[in-house]
Amino acid sequence: MTISNVSPAQQWATDAVNLERGFLPAVVEALTQWDNGNRTDLSILLTVTHGIKTDLVPVIEGQRLPFATPLKKILGFVMPDMTYKADKKKASGVTYVLELDADGDPYCDPAIVREELEAMAESGVTVKSDMFKEWVKINTAPKEVEPKPHAATVEKAAKDAPRTVKTAYDQGHNRLAYLHAMRDEYARMIRNEENVAVLLAAE
Repeated sequence: MTISNVSPAQQWATDAVNLERGFLPAVVEALTQWDNGNRTDLSILLTVTHGIKTDLVPVIEGQRLPFATPLKKILGFVMPDMTYKADKKKASGVTYVLELDADGDPYCDPAIVREELEAMAESGVTVKSDMFKEWVKINTAPKEVEPKPHAATVEKAAKDAPRTVKTAYDQGHNRLAYLHAMRDEYARMIRNEENVAVLLAAE
């Protein structure tokens, strides 16, 4: 009988480090296999990270792993025309849908993003690193914010003004002088906004 000198703590530590460092290389390999017509590796990554039952490998059903969100973001960048969902009827546990849109205009270039991903994987970058987080931030389309109704804007300003004045007062500023200064600054900002509106209307 072989007795291992590696303690459970040592084994766990090794596995934990390998798990972090090996994730991006595993994703890159899964994407390569996808290109070759093999969806198995990507299905494994999706089912394990999202806790989806599958016949391919053991999973913790119903429990999302910390890698689920990074994987979803990566696929959104690299394969913007592909969507996926859990499917109990399939042995893989996942169904894929490809919707190729000739008129589609993804926020980032999938080919360039793929190259950047491969470079990070080769360099040992982890999904918790600042480099990966910045990469996600750069390639994520900004959310479109719809303008609030005028009444809501007035209500928001009314709520914010007293708090702003109180903060200034608590920091030693004269309340009345601060209010006058705010009035003058807001008047200047209003003039600028009106000038911009006139220029836009003239275009």
